[in-house]
Amino acid sequence: MKFASISKHFTREFPLMKKYLLFYSILLTPALLLLPFCLHTPENFTPSLLVQDINLSTPSQGCEILATLTRQPFSYLGKGSQAIAFESSDHLYVIKFFLKKPLYNKWRIRSPFYKAPHPRIRWNVLTCYATVFEKIPEETALIGLHLSANTSHLPKCCIQDPKGHLHTLDLNRFSFLLQKKCAPLTRHSTLSSQQQKSLETLLSTLASKGFKNQRSSFKEVNFAFLDDQAFLIDAGNFVFEKTQLLSSQHEVARSQESFRRWVCR
Repeated sequence: MKFASISKHFTREFPLMKKYLLFYSILLTPALLLLPFCLHTPENFTPSLLVQDINLSTPSQGCEILATLTRQPFSYLGKGSQAIAFESSDHLYVIKFFLKKPLYNKWRIRSPFYKAPHPRIRWNVLTCYATVFEKIPEETALIGLHLSANTSHLPKCCIQDPKGHLHTLDLNRFSFLLQKKCAPLTRHSTLSSQQQKSLETLLSTLASKGFKNQRSSFKEVNFAFLDDQAFLIDAGNFVFEKTQLLSSQHEVARSQESFRRWVCR
C-alpha cells in the first residue's frame, strides 16, 4: 500500500517536474553554450608586454647599483595594472617594469562580447613617474629611473616570471623604476602609533609638495613601510598640481580624513 501511494504521488507530480526541468534547461543551455567563450585562460608573461624602445627626454638616473644587483636573477614579486615588480636576490631592492596592458595570471570570466584593449604605452604614467622622481624621491623610496631607450651601458638583467621561467632583458631598452623594498600595507594591517603618525606625516608632505590623490579613498596597496617609516610605493594615481603648492590645506584635510576612515574601518 505504501509503495502504491508513493507511486501515485510520483505520477501526479511528474508533469510538474518535467515543466521545471524544461524551464531550467531552456534557461541554462545558452549559458553553457557561451561559457567556453567567456572563460579566459591565464596569460603567460613575455617581455613583449613591457614598455620598451620609447623616446623620452628624461635621462637615466640612479641606476649604477644595477651593475651589482644584476649578477643574480630578480624574482617575481607582484603586479598591478600599470607595472610588474621583481625582487633582487638580496631582498633589498625592487625593479618595476611598466606594462602595456594588464597581465592576468588567473582564470577569469568575461562577457563573450568583451574586446581586449590593444597593448599601448600609457604616456601619462611615465611622465607622472618622471615628475615623482624629480620632486618626491625620498617619499617614494625611489633610487633609480630609466624611461627612455638609450645607450646608457646598463647591464642585462635576468628575471624569473610568475611561472619560474627565466628571461634576459637588455635594460637599455626597457622603461623601469628602481626602488627600495618595503613591507606593503594591507587591509588587515594593524598599525603602531609610530606607523600611523608616519603615514599621516607622509600624506601631509605629499599634499604640501603639490601631489593630489585622484582617488577619493585611501588605498592601502599604494603604501608600505621600511623600518616603520611610511612610503608611497605606487604613485600611479597621484598627479602634480602647481596651484596646490600655494594652498594645500584642502588636500591635506581630504587625505587625512580618508586615512582616518580607513583606520576606523
